[in-house]
Amino acid sequence: MRLSSSAPMTRWTRKALIISVVSILVLAVVELISWIALSLISGNLVSYDDVSQQRLRVLANGSANEQPIVDRGRPAPKFVAREVIHPYLGFVLDRSTDSALRLEAGGPDALAFGFPLVDSGLFHLPSSKQLVVGITGGSVARNLAWHSGDILKNVIFSLSPKGIERVVLVNLAIQDYKQPQQLLTVSYLLGLGAHFDVLVNLDGFNEIVLPAIENEPYGVFAAFPRAWRFRAADLNPEMRRRLGELTYLRGRRASWAGFFSHPAFRFSMSAVLVWRVLDAQLKTTIDNRESDLSIWAAGSAAGFVTTGPAQQYASETALYSDLVSIWENCSLQLNRLATANGITYLHFLQPNQ
Repeated sequence: MRLSSSAPMTRWTRKALIISVVSILVLAVVELISWIALSLISGNLVSYDDVSQQRLRVLANGSANEQPIVDRGRPAPKFVAREVIHPYLGFVLDRSTDSALRLEAGGPDALAFGFPLVDSGLFHLPSSKQLVVGITGGSVARNLAWHSGDILKNVIFSLSPKGIERVVLVNLAIQDYKQPQQLLTVSYLLGLGAHFDVLVNLDGFNEIVLPAIENEPYGVFAAFPRAWRFRAADLNPEMRRRLGELTYLRGRRASWAGFFSHPAFRFSMSAVLVWRVLDAQLKTTIDNRESDLSIWAAGSAAGFVTTGPAQQYASETALYSDLVSIWENCSLQLNRLATANGITYLHFLQPNQ
């Protein structure tokens, strides 16, 4: 008797095959329904690329730099997130701000001290063959050193005494700096052992404009750094608690986004639908907490750490007269400090004045 080349399909094999086919069909239907639901919720046809971009945004918003700083119900300007409070200078650049570029341009101490350095670092020994030039001020001075530093060095080199072989430019200017920050920066660094042969101070706009529109109207001492009410807001214990809760919720939201980014779920519209529901719930909670924070901040009184000494001006003329006086005094003190340390001091008014 001759046997068949293939054995007949067993009952269990047929049953397993049917179950597999039915399961695949059910999953396909579920995926289709999920895709339709997501498209209806979104108002447009959802693609895997759209979902991936949404998750990336959620992951980015979960970083510490995205946490809201609020004062009297108003969110802080975005530039505040790029800076950190400094015990002597008001604020400096955060170590994570453009770290790769700053490290390449300024060396390791660009990260350690928070300055957008150019050339070879912050500290240089006195040398008869080298001229160390520090530049200070706000964003105009910073941009001059950063974008036109070579031109500036060439001009200074052409005016240097014989024997000078090299000009080193040290950029101490940070966006939004205003007096007395320049004065304090130079004094602080000299105290740490920095050496300068020439000091170029380029300022005049921030000193007069910023206190009048950002400090005085909110009861903040005119000489305090820019946006100080935002920088000091999270020093309040209740503010820290509320911000801590928001940090936790944002981190949790980012964790779910990361979990559903796993290859096992990334290309499943059903998993995407589950993630969107969870994400929407967390986003609603976060929005409510942010709203509560704004309401609380709007009704809370600013403390001394935020406002500084009480200051009242009889008129706008009196305000600007005081701002000019602060600017003048700081420049004179910079000149005296420079002279005492054998530094040539050059003060220029910003060209946009």
